[in-house]
Amino acid sequence: MTSQRELISRMVTLGLEAGAEVRFCADGRSMLPLVRPGDEVVLGAAGQAPPKTGEVVAVQGMPDGGLLLHRVVRLDGERFTLRGDNTKVANGEFEVAELIGVVTRVERRGRSVWFGPGRLGRPVAWAVRNGLVWRVNRAVYGARRRLRRRLKFGRADSRLPEHEGDEGNE
Repeated sequence: MTSQRELISRMVTLGLEAGAEVRFCADGRSMLPLVRPGDEVVLGAAGQAPPKTGEVVAVQGMPDGGLLLHRVVRLDGERFTLRGDNTKVANGEFEVAELIGVVTRVERRGRSVWFGPGRLGRPVAWAVRNGLVWRVNRAVYGARRRLRRRLKFGRADSRLPEHEGDEGNE
């Protein structure tokens, strides 16, 4: 039986082979903070040349047959290494022949957002390759989660039951 992700992957591949740009919504958290779940990703066809370091590309790399959309962090001739901005380890090496498409644009709420290409592609790739983005994300999102938890449990909440017999414990 074919999974939904595998069908989407096939449709994307066919669209790119026909020379069209393909749009779809990102659904994972592996590219946070630059590509968020729900962002609209625009893929263009991959050429015959290897991708550039720092580019976000799509390859057939998921166990369920879906597309893997991650950043090129290392280039070695005809092979390249991919890693998500918000992942602890690289996904491995891929060959240029496995490249399906290159992300040309990311849109959030109808506006184009920067996702790390261009002149800053190499420094972004370096930060991803060395785990800096992952560490910053852990610190920032962990602090936000702790703050939300404190705010949630630090105030009186009508949904929480009142404890009887607490009057004398002052």
